[in-house]
Amino acid sequence: MINKSSKNEVSQKEENCLNLGERYKNLRETKINKDGKPFSLRALAEAMGEPTYYGTIASIERGDKEPSIADIKKYYNYFKNVSLEYLSGLSNVKQYENKDNSNCLGLSDEVLNQLKKLKKHNEQKVLDTINIILRDKRLLEELHSYIFFTSAQTSMVEFDDYTIDYSELEDILLLKVTNQLKSLKSRYSSKIKKNNKKHVNSEKHYED
Repeated sequence: MINKSSKNEVSQKEENCLNLGERYKNLRETKINKDGKPFSLRALAEAMGEPTYYGTIASIERGDKEPSIADIKKYYNYFKNVSLEYLSGLSNVKQYENKDNSNCLGLSDEVLNQLKKLKKHNEQKVLDTINIILRDKRLLEELHSYIFFTSAQTSMVEFDDYTIDYSELEDILLLKVTNQLKSLKSRYSSKIKKNNKKHVNSEKHYED
C-alpha cells in the first residue's frame, strides 16, 4: 500500500518533470532553421552532434524523463548563455548575465531582456514611462489588485467598509486604476508645463 506522502512526492516529481520539459521545449524553439521555423527534435539532436539523441529530447520535453547530469551538460554546452541552475530547475533565471539583477530586483529573464532591447534601440520614451510608473507605489498596488482579480464563491463582499455585489468589484478595481493613472498624468503634465515655462522665460531673458 502506497501512503499519501509517497503519492504526493511522485506527483510533485511528475509536475517538476513536466515543467522542465516545457522549459527544454522552449529552449529548442529559440533555435530557428533556414526556413524561419523552430528546430525540430531531430534538428536539435543533429546540431548537438548526436543525431540519435532526438528520442531523449522528446522524452525530456514530454516530461517522461528528468534530465540527467549528462543531458544538462549537453544542453549547457550547446546553449552557451543558459545557466546550469536554469537547466536543473533550480532557478527561473535563464541567462547568466541576468542572474545578479534578477536576484537583486526580482525581475524575470523576459523583463530584463526586454529592458535591454529598449535601451539598445534607444526607446527612451518607453523607458521614461516605465520609470514614472515604477515610482508610483499606489498605482502598482491598484494594478496588482485588478490584474490578479479572481471570482469569489460569495455574491457579496466587504470592500472599503461597504458591502457590494462581487460582480461590481472588477469594475471598481478598474476604476481605481484609471483614477490613479489620471492622477499620475496630471502630476507629470504639471511638471512638464512648469519646465516649459522655465525654458521660455530663460529664452526671453537671453534675448533681453
